[in-house]
Amino acid sequence: MFSFYQSTKALIVDKPDLYIINNMPNALVFTALIPRVFGVPVLLDVHDLMPELCEIVFSGKDSFLKKVLLLEERLSFNFADHLMTVSKPVVRLLSTRSKKKFHITHNSPSNFSENNNELEGIPKIVFHGNIHERYGIQRILEPLTNLAAQGRSFVFHIHGKGPYVNKLNNLIKGHDYIKFHGEFAPHDVPNILQGAALGVIMNYPNRSNDFALPVKMLEYVANNVAVICPKLPVIQEYFTEDSVFYFNDDSDLQSVIELALSNEQLRIEKTKIAFQKYTEIAWENEKHSYLTFIEACNDN
Repeated sequence: MFSFYQSTKALIVDKPDLYIINNMPNALVFTALIPRVFGVPVLLDVHDLMPELCEIVFSGKDSFLKKVLLLEERLSFNFADHLMTVSKPVVRLLSTRSKKKFHITHNSPSNFSENNNELEGIPKIVFHGNIHERYGIQRILEPLTNLAAQGRSFVFHIHGKGPYVNKLNNLIKGHDYIKFHGEFAPHDVPNILQGAALGVIMNYPNRSNDFALPVKMLEYVANNVAVICPKLPVIQEYFTEDSVFYFNDDSDLQSVIELALSNEQLRIEKTKIAFQKYTEIAWENEKHSYLTFIEACNDN
């Protein structure tokens, strides 16, 4: 109700030319009901796939809730004048559920360091972002423990907050090569990644992650940090084998980490190729098409 009030108030006070609504939930778009009645166009920005996320959160058990979310999605899409989302795979999926057109603006970072180079000495590995069990950070702990026991030197820095923090702190207790730093602000990212040799993405393959191009991965690439990540469909669509360190599953994760840590030249080569791939979807290249799209939304 508060969002509905604010949206209606803005119509009177600010007289906007366009309302941009970000999900979740998609139904937030209905808070712009009064402006839409008065002819102001409404754009729904679909960042998250709620039906797919429901499958993960409830382990695929609540089919009724998924049906409700699919209905909520369809009604919200039909209400909006314009739709926007974050990647080509998401557009292909949503196009099977809606006949409306989607504009793509990738969720690329604007904060990056053009001159980020690895620190000399012990390699710095980084994970930053939400600390959720479903994002798989726990997957990397056993391989790192094994490598440390074999004499491999590194420091693993974890930055973030979330519901899995307490469990994670228990898991890393006593491992002096793992440093947990807690919550951070978005503008801290370049400093967090400064000097890093590797950034890690540990997402499990599932219906939600298969369509999610991780923002932290794009932040690694934009800041010239080599990436270790799973072979998820959306990532493979944007980044080739020669641009990142892919692993198949937990069985080969340790060997991939060891390869990445042991070969600085390969890290440098992959980082350069990944950055070239990234520039195709970087904000600097996409902001012009985004602004053109927004102007077209206002004109219709």
